[in-house]
Amino acid sequence: MALQIASQRKTKPTSSDSSPLSEKRRRRSPKRDAIIAAAKDMFFQEGYAGASVDRITAQARVSKATVYSHFRSKEDLLMAVVEEVVRPIRHDYLSVLDPSTRLSDWLLKLAELLAQQVLLPDVTALERLVIAEALRFPELGRIFQTIAVDCSFELLLPRLERAIAEGEMRPCDPISAIGHFAEMCAGSLRRKMLFNEGAAPDDTEIRRHTRDVVDIFLHGYAT
Repeated sequence: MALQIASQRKTKPTSSDSSPLSEKRRRRSPKRDAIIAAAKDMFFQEGYAGASVDRITAQARVSKATVYSHFRSKEDLLMAVVEEVVRPIRHDYLSVLDPSTRLSDWLLKLAELLAQQVLLPDVTALERLVIAEALRFPELGRIFQTIAVDCSFELLLPRLERAIAEGEMRPCDPISAIGHFAEMCAGSLRRKMLFNEGAAPDDTEIRRHTRDVVDIFLHGYAT
């Protein structure tokens, strides 16, 4: 779900169970899905400030009352869009990463996921939205950090904590370690996509890049 630079907090990130979206409002329905899809298009095309609830309502082909029956505010709708983009990323972490594998293999698979996810069009569009609205709507950065970064990092913490406890890694702050790893995996790729600097790397380039990242990371955090 593409990750940003590490949260610098020294405590564990907020659990996904306490995500800003309540369970009631997470429930799927065709109308809710249509509203989120329309909002995503509007936010990505017009920015947060430029996207009106009236236009979102018209594109979703629902009434304004229907929109507000699912979402309390425009900010609430934006949070749902962020969640919609990052949910498949968190699902990949849970379904693809096997915590029982040795650390180097686990890191290599994670590196490939991070590199692939940061190249997704919706992830790029969402990050561009966060950057574009940073001055007018700084709260968006907090929303993105909480939903997209902190909740994702929490899913990865147990494997690194075990690696530290078992001596596979030197004692360190696992949140900082995850952040360093994520930035090495995705930082240069993210900038390339954000700045529209040519075609995305192919699978061969991604594998070469991720192998280098894992080697560097393991040497840096070696016991």
